[in-house]
Amino acid sequence: MRQVFALLIVAFSSLSYADSSVEKATAPKSPSLPAGVWFRGHEYSTCEDCETPTAAWVAGPFSSLAAAQKAVAAAPNLPLGYPLVVHTDELGLVDATEGVVVVYGLYAQASDATATPNTRILPLLDRMPAFERRMAKHPEGIDDTTQRIIRIQAGAPVPAFSSAQIDARSELEMDTREVLGRGHYRQVCSVDGGAIFLAAHSALRHVYQFAEVRCPDGTPAMVRWRDTLLSATIFPDGNLRQTTNAECDSPTFHEWKYSKRGRSPGRGRRVVGTGGGGC
Repeated sequence: MRQVFALLIVAFSSLSYADSSVEKATAPKSPSLPAGVWFRGHEYSTCEDCETPTAAWVAGPFSSLAAAQKAVAAAPNLPLGYPLVVHTDELGLVDATEGVVVVYGLYAQASDATATPNTRILPLLDRMPAFERRMAKHPEGIDDTTQRIIRIQAGAPVPAFSSAQIDARSELEMDTREVLGRGHYRQVCSVDGGAIFLAAHSALRHVYQFAEVRCPDGTPAMVRWRDTLLSATIFPDGNLRQTTNAECDSPTFHEWKYSKRGRSPGRGRRVVGTGGGGC
């Protein structure tokens, strides 16, 4: 029986900051590392040569997407890809408080960062403790209940398609990842660039093809994976690298030029990553 999952898009009160106003931050003194969570074990690394961050300049955690969006609006002029919006399950702060975090920068050393009003410099867990905390949320045989932010890429609104139609087709096809990418689907709405949604990891039923969102009227829908920033790293030089497939524990990435208007047109440049355990 198909499990039914709900996206969490209802706003609640903020855990750490007042929702009524967020003071405009000032620009950082030091450059940060590329925007992404490539350094966490639950992701294939889209930035293998990058230095591992030990601290994050953040607003939050928030239990409200609306509060997080205010922190996004309050961001100063930041490097491309920031502010990064993630859940604490993805980021792995030493502070175990859960919620949505707006990341203004990631730093190799905490001393490289400077906090501003309504923000903090928080230490990050090392890779293994972060992975172990995440794994504790989904013991073997139990659905992964860790939370993920689904953020639409910058730029113009993107089309969202019928969840029911995509689910039905996946039931009929043996090779879902190949076929889903070729299909024609009924568009049910458009979702604004930069929009933020929250979902349990196990709710992502068509990883690397589609991601679950909701239309402005609340209708469940799906957007193309490549219209989101899931499993992506954005580099200051204007490049985006995203995991777009994985077979036998070997990832495939695609790369695009990226700006505040979104990624460049087309399928991007394909890059085959190094393998894991294999088939």
